[in-house]
Amino acid sequence: MTRDRITGLISIILGGMAAVYAFFLPPSGTEGDVGPALFPYIAAALLVLCGLALAVKKSGQAPPFFSALEQVRRFLFITLVYIIYGILLWAAGFLIATPLACFLLCRMMAERGPETAWWKHALFSLMVTGIVYYFFYVTLNLKLPVGRIIRFRL
Repeated sequence: MTRDRITGLISIILGGMAAVYAFFLPPSGTEGDVGPALFPYIAAALLVLCGLALAVKKSGQAPPFFSALEQVRRFLFITLVYIIYGILLWAAGFLIATPLACFLLCRMMAERGPETAWWKHALFSLMVTGIVYYFFYVTLNLKLPVGRIIRFRL
């Protein structure tokens, strides 16, 4: 089984889990509000569609999934970053957890290419966090997680 098929199947499973999660979210109490389930439904649909495209695409001579120990190490690191990101979202909130996770993932993905200064990754992470914050919190007026331990907000 190729990397694309495995990734596609995982994406389909995650999309299904996101759809089930969205189904059980409570409806909004405000009339005319789309409710909290809209974004998870959109994310689930995108995950399933992309997963289907990867799973059914004709595979050529693609290498098998995890063909090298380095790929396993990177996969485990990314998984660990996302688990810690979820914990940090709960503990410290969006504005602290997102730039940290983005910075770590940028540094990890830049390992193969030419060395990029750490401050460029930090600046990029802050910009991504600011843009997402602006569009979700300011423009769409949606709530983003505020930490239960560290309560930081703008």
